[in-house]
Amino acid sequence: MRDDGKALVTHAVLFPAENVIKVVAAVGAAGIVAAKATPHVKNRFNDLKSKLNRKSEDTVEATAQ
Repeated sequence: MRDDGKALVTHAVLFPAENVIKVVAAVGAAGIVAAKATPHVKNRFNDLKSKLNRKSEDTVEATAQ
């Protein structure tokens, strides 16, 4: 960076590429895990939803009788 008189005041600070590579690898791994887990989580929620729907239908039928 330079001041108004065009004199060099400071320089850019560079970050080691190792840290960037570690962060990118961690984010990529988390994305892969999430992509693999999504169908299983979705199936669990659908099973729970169907169980709750069946339970509420049984309650409505018992009340109607």
